[in-house]
Formats: sequence, structure tokens, C-alpha cells
Amino acid sequence: MRFIYIFLLAVIPAHGVDWFSKWDHSGATWEEKWNNTLDSIEMFPRDEQIDILGSAVRVGAENPQSSNRKEVFTRAQQTLLQIQGHAEYYAKKIETARDEDVVENARRAKSDSGDNWQNYDQIRKESFGTMAYLPSLETVQVLVSYLNDVRDVTTPEQRAVNPHYHVYGTNAQGAAAGLSRLIVDFRRQGREDDSTFYLPPEVWQVWAEQVKAGTRTFRLKGDPQDYDFNGPASKETLQRIERRRSREEGETVRRTPPVASAGKAPQPTEGKPPSKFGHFAGCIALAAAVWWFIRIRRVIRRRGMDGE
Repeated sequence: MRFIYIFLLAVIPAHGVDWFSKWDHSGATWEEKWNNTLDSIEMFPRDEQIDILGSAVRVGAENPQSSNRKEVFTRAQQTLLQIQGHAEYYAKKIETARDEDVVENARRAKSDSGDNWQNYDQIRKESFGTMAYLPSLETVQVLVSYLNDVRDVTTPEQRAVNPHYHVYGTNAQGAAAGLSRLIVDFRRQGREDDSTFYLPPEVWQVWAEQVKAGTRTFRLKGDPQDYDFNGPASKETLQRIERRRSREEGETVRRTPPVASAGKAPQPTEGKPPSKFGHFAGCIALAAAVWWFIRIRRVIRRRGMDGE
């Protein structure tokens, strides 16, 4: 039980301690506490609801093989997805923590003290880690907005002050990790449930530009609907993309020269194949030629023997 308590403190934001106290007294077992908390989720303010549900999602995702955790994960995920602004809330948390981080680092540079950067790293780790399990158009839009965010690359000077400074990496990497989990991509090659599957920000930047240009759509894991960044893709959009794809494939085929199979002569591409009658006529002509050659040869030999 002590281990669970320590683990939950690690996944619960600092400002969520108040609800954690309520959670801790809401039941005798881990399952009772979470189920009772989820049952009464509407009693909490909206922002606190998102924090509670996000913590439940992250806790449930830690061990998806456990039926108890899977139940908590599914309930929390579905409830959180129904709250409008669920992903925008995490984007706001990231930006607020970053602003505080900048101020704290300025103070820290003067006094050589303070550790607010740890709070920033923890908050964005929680935020991107939660959004990676929220398959919605809103989540995709928020993650795409961070694909070019490399503001927090650790410099040698920062590492010299503290080797753990911004250990989480850039927000672009966090966004790429979330999209790698949420978006169905052909490069998964059957690894739909592989939590280690990851495509870097550069790949997702190209993908995002193609979606914005209207040359491709996307699907969320577990959802057969085709989307663009405005919502479900229209029939006209899908037809236009399909026509473009067919046209490009046709141009590729026309530009590709035919390649003969190894050990085989190139086959004729025009004209009809020879008929059986043609083969028969050829055989007769060949036999007649052989017969005529033999006859002429005999005549010549006979004349030579007669002395002509």
C-alpha cells in the first residue's frame, strides 16, 4: 500500500493533493478508491476533474494487462474525452509552467537556488503522457501545434549547472511521441499495440503539412473515421485524394520501364500469339526444304558417278 501511495504522488500534480486526500479516504482498496472517485467526478470543479481523470488514465496505462487497471483506465479515458477542451487544458498547463520556469530560472541565475524547472519538466511529462492516451481531433490539433517547439533544448551551459536540467527533451519530441501512439500509420507494420513505436518530429511535420494541404487524411487508433484537421473528412475530400493517388500511381507505372525476368527472353507486348496452324505450316515448310535439299544432293552425286 505504501508503494501505491508513493506511486500516486508521482503521477498527481502538486495542486491535486486536496483531491488526492479525498481519494485516499473514499474506499478500502485501490479499486474502490478510484471507482468511488470516478462515480463522484462531477462534484469537482472542471479543471480538477481533468487532473483527476488524467491521473487515472496515466495510472491505468502503467499496467494495461491488469483487468482492474484497465477498467479504471477505460472509465477515466471515456469521461475525459467528453470534456470539451481536455487537450487545450494540458497545453495551457505546459505554457503556464514554462512561463514560471523562465521567471524562476532568472531568479535562480542570481541566487543560484531554486528548482522550478523540475516542476516544468514534470508538468509537460504528465501533459504529453496523458494526451498520448486521448484519441480525439482536439488532442491531435494540440500535439501538431507543438511539432516545431524546440525552445527547451538543453545547452552545455545548462547541463554544467545541473545535469538533469530539462531531462524530458523538447515539446516537439513529446508531441511526436503522442502522435506515434494515437495515429494509425502504415509504418507500424502490424505493431498497433507496440508502446515503443515512435516516429520523430520531422516525420510528423511532413505528415501535418500534407494533411493541411488536403493531400491526405488520418485515422485514430480504434476509429475507422477518416479525419483532416477540421473534423471528419468529407466525401469530396476523400474522392479528391483518391483521384490524386490513382493519377500518381498511373504516372509511376508509365515512367517505369518493363523489366525482363532473370533467365527469360523479353516477351512480345504487341500482336497475337502464333496459332497452331502457323506451327503446322512451318513444320511442313521445313520438311519440304529438307526433302528438296536431299534430292538435289542425290542428283548431283549420280551425275558425278556417270561422268557427266
